[in-house]
Amino acid sequence: MYVHRRAAKQEANNPGVYLETEDRIERLDLRTGERQKVLSDGAEPAVLPDGKTLVYVRIDRGQQAGLYTIGTDGSKPQPLLKTGDRFWWLQAPRVSPDGRELTWSSAGRTSAVPVGPPVAGGNGGRLAHLDIPSELYVAPLDGTSLRSITTTMDDVTPAWSPDSTRIAFIAMGTFFVVSVQDAAVVVKAQTAGFNYGDPIFLH
Repeated sequence: MYVHRRAAKQEANNPGVYLETEDRIERLDLRTGERQKVLSDGAEPAVLPDGKTLVYVRIDRGQQAGLYTIGTDGSKPQPLLKTGDRFWWLQAPRVSPDGRELTWSSAGRTSAVPVGPPVAGGNGGRLAHLDIPSELYVAPLDGTSLRSITTTMDDVTPAWSPDSTRIAFIAMGTFFVVSVQDAAVVVKAQTAGFNYGDPIFLH
């Protein structure tokens, strides 16, 4: 299992003073409980279908620096996207069950700024609680293209359907499901009892 570990760095001579946080990706052996560092300055790992590669959010001087891939042994880190797109914020990369595509929640794309609530095609958005527009993106695993399939009103954690045709997310007390093919958005539930969450499809 690969995990994102965040720890606070403390001042050596004054343990009560916290200097910054340290993000790292570790491999956890579920049999022995042994932890081994894969890389520093990385977060939110997801394993690619080959079982030998991770996609993750790279951290540079405390700031997000894009989606990267790296070998599970910590070798050959490189940017995933070949499109030149950059984002102010991104999170929760998730590989589709069929192993063909990646989705993630992101905001501040250099080449597009949406406005409005969730709509098919992602043409619109409202300011997220991060005070920036947020969208749900899909890209092939080779990173040669990407597309926005909807705005999310906020930074969210997406979940693929088992057949890789739909993506679910929860935002602003609403449970949405969006079609990957045509970006059609369906509202499945609304309630004042929750604002956000991490949905999971059951097979």
